[in-house]
Amino acid sequence: MGNRNYFDYVVLLFIWGTATSGLVKYVGLVIGFPYVHLMPKGILLVAALIPLLLSKFSRRQFAVLIFLSLWGAYSVYRNGVPQTLMGFWVLLPFFFGMMFPSLVLSEVVKRGLLYVFLVSLAFELINYLTPFPWESMVIDYGDYSSTVGRAWTDNGARRLAGLSSSSIDLSLVLALSSLFMTSRIRSSAWKVAIVALSFFAIYLTTMKTAAAAYLLAAVPLIWGRRPVRISWFWGAVFATLAGTLLPVYVYSEPDAVRALVDGFLTLQARLDVVWPAVIDYTLRSSPGLLGLGMGGLGAAMQVGGRAMPYGFVDNMYLYVVACGGLLGVAFIFLLWRALHRLCTRNAADYSLAGGGRSSLS
Repeated sequence: MGNRNYFDYVVLLFIWGTATSGLVKYVGLVIGFPYVHLMPKGILLVAALIPLLLSKFSRRQFAVLIFLSLWGAYSVYRNGVPQTLMGFWVLLPFFFGMMFPSLVLSEVVKRGLLYVFLVSLAFELINYLTPFPWESMVIDYGDYSSTVGRAWTDNGARRLAGLSSSSIDLSLVLALSSLFMTSRIRSSAWKVAIVALSFFAIYLTTMKTAAAAYLLAAVPLIWGRRPVRISWFWGAVFATLAGTLLPVYVYSEPDAVRALVDGFLTLQARLDVVWPAVIDYTLRSSPGLLGLGMGGLGAAMQVGGRAMPYGFVDNMYLYVVACGGLLGVAFIFLLWRALHRLCTRNAADYSLAGGGRSSLS
């Protein structure tokens, strides 16, 4: 087996681990090995380190490595080693994608994700009929804990997670696997049918933002002409700016958009509580242009013994800018550059990469 195939299967293992994380955590508890769910991400890390240790990387990968090394060194200086390592662990899949972006679009991964989609969809429907035994369970690791399966509701409706740990994971897996699968189909009628089915499946998770992002990412797959792709690129740029600047605007004008989101409880929570708390903490705690550092927000702060402004950010752009400062802004520009290159090359690849970018918000 060649190195390329080896990496392909590592990527697939990680995706399967995300798609079945609730089941894997539950089985780990039953057999007395509660850390088993960490293995796919650990294997992903080892797979990334092998070519680096053997000095087999391109100039682009070398630039990314320098970028991450500088951010990591600053993060250790500001947050300490344990908190930085936790932050690195959380963001590891994004860093892997930056180092090896072509692997995510490989034919082996595309074929494998067909089965990920079918299994995820089937068990979501089963979960609609009956709860799974791991819902509401928690794994304790001394002073820390990890949720096996989140038992959420949205206006009384269960937020379905299928075999994964949460509706967030399931919606992301369904969206990306559906985009991969649709990219391999030539019939426009079948594409529309799969997109409609996938949208319905994502909507069942009650993740409305994910459902909307999925539809936007699916447009170039159905109408893949160059003008559509170029328009989609500028739409992606606008969405990135909106995702970054909206929290800032709401922070400065808290009553400006509140009436527009009346009734959307989760969005209201972000506008009224989460984003203002994160921005306020960043402005008070950030030393300047370099941000809070890796692990500077979210659950990683527990490792460093710091009080969290909020347990999650729910906005990847805000998270990247708050933690990375100028480096975070540079990371967003790298996303734009990658999207622009893809939009002039291949409609399917462009849409898939765009779907990943949209899901970050």
